[in-house]
Amino acid sequence: MDRAAAMEEREVTGLVVARVGSVEATSAATLPWVVLDGAGRAITPVSDFLRELLACGNTPASCRSYAFDLLRWFRFLAAVDVEWNHAKRADVRDFVLWLRTCHNPARDRRRPDAPVPGSLNARTGKPYLTRIRR
Repeated sequence: MDRAAAMEEREVTGLVVARVGSVEATSAATLPWVVLDGAGRAITPVSDFLRELLACGNTPASCRSYAFDLLRWFRFLAAVDVEWNHAKRADVRDFVLWLRTCHNPARDRRRPDAPVPGSLNARTGKPYLTRIRR
């Protein structure tokens, strides 16, 4: 496959990424968090990476954060039918584009007293998150 074909644009705007798998706490001191696939099996490369993070002095909380990010990455790869060890630069690009267009729960406004999206915080002067238009 030539470079131009590898960098073809994949439409990610309407991509449906299944919410399969999970991040689970463990009792192991050497692996406090594990990422499970849709069948409930640990994703070995992720476990290896999380052990390395912990060995390099990262906290279990950092490992948990990375675990959720890697779960999201593996879900995306499954949705675009790419094996993790065959992912290319274009797949990373598409993942980032998908993250920018997919639903972000932090932007939901369910409280009746929540500020209007995009309005300014009176104390800080910073805008509140806006809704993503679909």
